[in-house]
Amino acid sequence: MKSYHPFLRFLFSCCLFLCCGRAGAQYENVWALGYKAGIDFNSGVPVAIETALNSNQPVNYHLSEGSASVCDANGALLFYTDGSYLWDRNHNFMPNGQWLAPVPFGWPPTGINFSTTNTDNQNSVIVPMPGDPDKYYVFSKTRFAWPYYSRQLYYSVVDMTLNGGLGDVVPNQKSIFLDSALMGGMIAIPGNDCNVWLVTRKQDYYNRVDSFFQAFEITAAGVNHNAVMSTVPNNFTTGDQSYLWSRMVVSPDRKKIADTRSTNNNSAIITGDMGLYDFDPATGLLSNEALLSWYSPLPYAGAAQILGICFSPDNSKLYMSGQAFYNGAYQFHAGIYQFDLSSGIPATIMGSMTYITAIYNYDFKMGPDNKVYYNCSNHFVNGVEIVDIGRIEQPNLGGMACNPQANIVSLLPGTLANRFSNNVVHALQDTLIKKYDTALCDKNTGAGWQITAPSGTHYAWDDGSTGNTRNIQQPGIYWVRFRDACLIRVDTYNVVLPDLSFTLGPDSIICNSTQPVLLQPRITADSYRWQDGSTGATFKAGTDGLYWLQLRKSGCVASDTIQLSFRDLRQNLGRDTMICREAGDGYLLQTQHTGLASLLWNTGATTAAVKIADPGTYWVQVSDPPCIASDTIHIDINWCDCRLMMPTAFSPNQDGLNDYFLPVPQNNECRNLVRYTFSIYNRWGQMVYQGHNGDAGWNGSYKGQAADVGTYSYYLSYRTSASQPAKTEKGDVTLIR
Repeated sequence: MKSYHPFLRFLFSCCLFLCCGRAGAQYENVWALGYKAGIDFNSGVPVAIETALNSNQPVNYHLSEGSASVCDANGALLFYTDGSYLWDRNHNFMPNGQWLAPVPFGWPPTGINFSTTNTDNQNSVIVPMPGDPDKYYVFSKTRFAWPYYSRQLYYSVVDMTLNGGLGDVVPNQKSIFLDSALMGGMIAIPGNDCNVWLVTRKQDYYNRVDSFFQAFEITAAGVNHNAVMSTVPNNFTTGDQSYLWSRMVVSPDRKKIADTRSTNNNSAIITGDMGLYDFDPATGLLSNEALLSWYSPLPYAGAAQILGICFSPDNSKLYMSGQAFYNGAYQFHAGIYQFDLSSGIPATIMGSMTYITAIYNYDFKMGPDNKVYYNCSNHFVNGVEIVDIGRIEQPNLGGMACNPQANIVSLLPGTLANRFSNNVVHALQDTLIKKYDTALCDKNTGAGWQITAPSGTHYAWDDGSTGNTRNIQQPGIYWVRFRDACLIRVDTYNVVLPDLSFTLGPDSIICNSTQPVLLQPRITADSYRWQDGSTGATFKAGTDGLYWLQLRKSGCVASDTIQLSFRDLRQNLGRDTMICREAGDGYLLQTQHTGLASLLWNTGATTAAVKIADPGTYWVQVSDPPCIASDTIHIDINWCDCRLMMPTAFSPNQDGLNDYFLPVPQNNECRNLVRYTFSIYNRWGQMVYQGHNGDAGWNGSYKGQAADVGTYSYYLSYRTSASQPAKTEKGDVTLIR
């Protein structure tokens, strides 16, 4: 009897964690920026496209400086925003996606449908919701509100399963107030624990002694409104429009934050400074401010602005774009500068500042290709303004080796931009790669088998199916990609069909053998276990009983049983033999009769023993189906001792027949006859003859005369060997004439 044990067995797994260093590069393959502008990187090169961004704004208010856009894992556009409005991938308004940030005091100007956020730097950030790949947080920061140029921060939740898969803002999760009195910069940074930090800077307009960075933690549980506070010295120039322009950027390794401020000192002199901070992605805290002043006021009336900054992919360089204002025109020191951060010493970093190239209207953004893009110039074609985008080809290299190239791509006519879209970051998603050796332990009955993936969401199998199970019809290699909270799982199944076809044989009766039966499955397995607990690949069975084997192979279990019965009916009648006739009692043939076996002799007897009186060949057959056995013996019956025959009559008439009376040897045993003597007596007791070996015998005469016809007695004595005692015989003999 055979059995198989269930279904799919996962035998061995190996796993590998891959940590995504730069979260979500493919999620920013399409940029929406400025006024109806966009850049698509999905072809491998940047291609200018047209979007609907700010298409609802009057042309003189079109310069959105803080847009954000997000794509799916394959780089397909999902939606974009200017902080006030949301557009879907078809460039239409989301139904509930307008006025994400309430109107601040004094805005919009009367009669103008003006965005509440669009002229402020870094006014919108998109953060995919940790643990739910269908939902996104959209953070909207209002432009500065009078009188202190502070900003208010709100957030909304977009669910991409709404509006037929085009996405919409979740009802009752729109324009949720988070904070106020903020400066211009706002960035999102992946944390270390499936979280994201939204970093802003708090403005203390009245007491400009200290300045606060705030980090709002975003987890699968939501947005924590209690921010982590980092107090740093306020070493920057202040004024009634302090931090009027500011921008923050984080290094790819998440260890450094650069923060720029371009301020208006009593509406007269604009100064530009830059701070460099250590950032701890585990706690959200900033520390160790290093002030990098790009431009100090000159003796003449002038000012400096820093608006664009970007780290190199390897974290070793910091790029800054700035311009100096002189005599009412931006005409002095405008350009891109590079700082070498490798020393970590502020003075050395300042001393490494290298002029790279001149630009006008400036911003930076690292592309999916790990190259740094910047808007380098504007030109006019037939009266239409065209924005050109440049690129730093080798941003990790120092000085001019970084290779800035102007005019890599031009935005489409009718579209404008002077800022790039804000970065989109995911909670750091470790990729767990697991490999399973998976055994199919059941036979395919036509329905195939089913592989079940671990618990998670957003399954994508190699065949395109999207459930947590995959039906298969044959062994092979199959894989599934899915999400498990912040973990991206890629599980590969090496599905094998182990050979479990084995049998110990049919239940059997073993006939006429004393040798044990060797039980063996005849397949190689990982382990064996017999009914007695032994673990060898074979077993010797020598007694009646039920035997079973359970074997394991590739995680599957199979077993078989066999019933054995041993019947030994073999017979031994003995060797062919000769018996002595003189014994007189015959010869007894005996079987080894057992159990219910039946017997048959060739004599017709059915008893366990028979007595043989005659010479011949004898056999017996013993049967207990299916077993049968027989044996044969040949019996000879002979005289075993020397036998001398004495005739009963003789006729001494000289006719040549029976003329003498003497002993006649009857068998070969008489060849060793040593001596015999016989005497003959008449009826009166007189000895009429005495003879010995070699004599001719009695010729029927007595004292020279013919003896009378009649009966005479004889007495015979003989030895068959010298060591044997003498034997005697006596009898009568008739003399006939």
